[in-house]
Amino acid sequence: MGRLAEWGMEIEKMFTMRVEETKKLWEGEGIRHGGPVHCYDHVESRTWGHLNVFGCECVIECRLPRGQKDCQGTGKMDGL
Repeated sequence: MGRLAEWGMEIEKMFTMRVEETKKLWEGEGIRHGGPVHCYDHVESRTWGHLNVFGCECVIECRLPRGQKDCQGTGKMDGL
C-alpha cells in the first residue's frame, strides 16, 4: 500500500446494477399499445435501493425511457 495508506482510503462495499432498455422493450410496447412505439427521451438517472448482496449494499441505477407512438396514422404523436 505504501503512500496510499496516508490518504485514509475506504473501500466501498457496494454493487451497482445499471439497467438500460433494449429494442425488445419497444417491440413489446408496440404490441400493448396497438402500433409502433419508440423512445424519444430519457429522464435523469435515478437510483433505487435493492436487497443487500453478499453483505454489500446494492443499488439499481437507470435512466427511465419515455416512449411515443403515432396515433392511428394521423401523424400526431402521443406520449406514453
